Amino acid sequence: MIVSEHSPVSPVLHVDLGAIVENYQKLRGVAPGRCGAVVKADAYGLGMIPVAKNLMSAGCTDFFVATPSEGKVLREAAPDAVIYVFQGLLQGTEHVYREARLNPVINTQEELRRWASASPPRGAALHFDTGINRLGISTEEIAEIAIAPDILEMAGVSILMTHMACADDPDNPANTAQLRKFNTVSSRFPNLETSIGNCAALLAAPEFAGDLARPGIGLYGGNPFSTRDNPMAPVVRLTAPIIQMRDLSAGERIGYGGAFAAEKDMRIATVSIGYADGVRRAVAGKGAVMANDERAPILGRISMDSIVIDVTGAAFDGLVVGDEVELIGDISVDEVAAWADTIPYEILTGIGPRVLRQYS
Repeated sequence: MIVSEHSPVSPVLHVDLGAIVENYQKLRGVAPGRCGAVVKADAYGLGMIPVAKNLMSAGCTDFFVATPSEGKVLREAAPDAVIYVFQGLLQGTEHVYREARLNPVINTQEELRRWASASPPRGAALHFDTGINRLGISTEEIAEIAIAPDILEMAGVSILMTHMACADDPDNPANTAQLRKFNTVSSRFPNLETSIGNCAALLAAPEFAGDLARPGIGLYGGNPFSTRDNPMAPVVRLTAPIIQMRDLSAGERIGYGGAFAAEKDMRIATVSIGYADGVRRAVAGKGAVMANDERAPILGRISMDSIVIDVTGAAFDGLVVGDEVELIGDISVDEVAAWADTIPYEILTGIGPRVLRQYS
């Protein structure tokens, strides 16, 4: 990740750390137990270290990352945090977990046996797959563990975890089915805490949270729901400078393949941001940016390093080279994701490393 002073030729991701804390406090307020934070993928592209430090200042003590390497980086900045690693305990990584004091999320019986024999083992979570069929221990395997539960104590397992497949759609009957399955199994392990819900599950119904909630996208301003309005405060603004302006005559074309043809004389601007910075090519012909507080449509194909926008008309009078336009902000990350036929997770995590991160 690049962190620098504002460069006149660079796109900038402005991250409101106060808004992240506001979103965390909202989620913690409805959580029946503790509320952790998912900070994997560099805190969804926003910067794991500054995000985690601010969440710790707000009282967060439990963090979730995807890989041991992410956990090692976070440990340097969070010496007292409890850090869980979703990826599990891959063969040969035991020493990494021990040295960085990371808690593996155990996904197989074989991982459980290896961690129990580690010298010495640390804390861990046991992931029970209730229906997403991605990672986790099966119903049959969990039954075997229940017969000989001493191995959980040997491995330092303190939490039984699952993951909801359809939490973004609170009315989906799969959610209730998964919760029922999880509760049946968790009743066999009364000494273990539980961790079930992400943002959507937590906000939809507290019983989907468990003892330790695991919010992710909602912390960063994205909509946790696919079927409801976004209840979270916006967190990011993505801006980029205009690097050239010109007049276009009717009939002239723009960009690769000449995908856009002007039907009339136009004024256009080239902006210093492209698909290498995370602007999805799929937004071509659909998307817009904010310029002079007005929406300026994106014209033609998205290039690696630039886009072209329509700044025809009096609303854009006064725009000059060097002025910034806004790609995310007044236009929400959820709307941008809809243009690209994707989800806000992909938009945020796809913002490239040459986009400068600035924090407030």
